[in-house]
Amino acid sequence: MKAFEFRLEKLLRLREFDEERAKIELGKAVSKVEKLKYTLEEIAKEKISTHREMGSDQFELESFIASEHYLQMLNEKKEVCIRKLAEAELEAEQMRILFAEAMKKRKILTKLKEKKESSWKKEVRKEEENFIDDIVNSKST
Repeated sequence: MKAFEFRLEKLLRLREFDEERAKIELGKAVSKVEKLKYTLEEIAKEKISTHREMGSDQFELESFIASEHYLQMLNEKKEVCIRKLAEAELEAEQMRILFAEAMKKRKILTKLKEKKESSWKKEVRKEEENFIDDIVNSKST
């Protein structure tokens, strides 16, 4: 008997490729979210540091004004970062959905292949058993 052949093998490979591509895109989106969260943490640390410096006893008026401008710039940067983070989280969620769909499509074909292969193996075993039975029966006569 010839080897097992799954007629939809090319489609399965395509679905595996789509799944891998979706996984990579999801990774990029999650990475972007994490980078923005890190940026927000760094902004918060900078604000705390600047507030501490402003609270010191030997802080001059020019430094105070410069620090106020710096804090204002940090707040603006924070607002932009928060908006970008919201967009990135939405994109990451969309990528999760696409990845889940790609994985589902691939799993369907994988299960079909496994079922067909299992059926093929049973058929091969049955043919082998019949062949052996024929040999045994021909020798006994």
